Amino acid sequence: MNSKNYLREVLFSMLIVMLSIGIVSCGNDNDEDGISIGGVNVVGAWALVKDYNGKMESYYQYVVKSGGRVSMPNLWGEYVDGNLVVSYPEQYYDEKLAGAQEYQCSFKGNRVYYEDWEVAKFTVIDSETIEMVSAYNIGSGTLKKIHSIINKHDKPDNNDNPGSQTGEVNLGFIASNGLVYYFIGTFVSIYTDYISFGLSSLDRMCLFRIDDTGNITMDDIDGKYADGILKTTCSKDYRSEPVWKMSYKDENNHVYDASGRHIFDVQCIDGMTFYVQVPNGRSYELKKVTDVYWEYDFGNSGATTR
Repeated sequence: MNSKNYLREVLFSMLIVMLSIGIVSCGNDNDEDGISIGGVNVVGAWALVKDYNGKMESYYQYVVKSGGRVSMPNLWGEYVDGNLVVSYPEQYYDEKLAGAQEYQCSFKGNRVYYEDWEVAKFTVIDSETIEMVSAYNIGSGTLKKIHSIINKHDKPDNNDNPGSQTGEVNLGFIASNGLVYYFIGTFVSIYTDYISFGLSSLDRMCLFRIDDTGNITMDDIDGKYADGILKTTCSKDYRSEPVWKMSYKDENNHVYDASGRHIFDVQCIDGMTFYVQVPNGRSYELKKVTDVYWEYDFGNSGATTR
């Protein structure tokens, strides 16, 4: 046997041994896109979930595409058996997913980098669950694999709470006492952070007005509020353009506009008190206004010009 043939046979024998003990791999089904963490291919959609009154809900999602492109669409939904269950019209969440900005990331070991900055590290629990620790405030918590997005309602204007009124949206909310009250009329929310600094002898507040078609206006106003009565030094009853247009709500009192955007959540305490929570934004305690005194002279309690 000449030396060339001998060398070829030796190399071939070494290759067989290396393949048999796993040193050389001809492919990895778990990492077909080149993005694997802990042996799990992370290409796909993941929901950052939290336990909310016994339900696994998600507001942030992470979509990992082949080549390391990552986007972060924001869709509120309940995570159920691998599905993200949403109330949005299909067109809305399709546009939301397609329009989300993408970031070119790299995956090394159990860490994720963007432009050489470590942004997060992963700990794989199983093929459906990853624990994520954020390095740059992009969200820490449990990621669950999303296999599909499904709509919980046949029609986007479905309302599960009882009650009806003229208008485009059911604004009846079940209170903590079990009765239904309508989220319609004039409300105030007092800026307690403003008052705590003692910047004014008057209360600075936001004036919410909700009509029976779901239009909401918000105006800053100075005045005094007590037991449903608002007294203000404003010269006239002004009203800005609507900032929100409520269209429908689900059984969890998540409120959406006509495009399917989750604008806020409503909690009804009784007919005089509502709470509004804007996703990742300000929360408001709203008190019902039953009467308003405009141009009120606080130096003369008898001046009650309406």
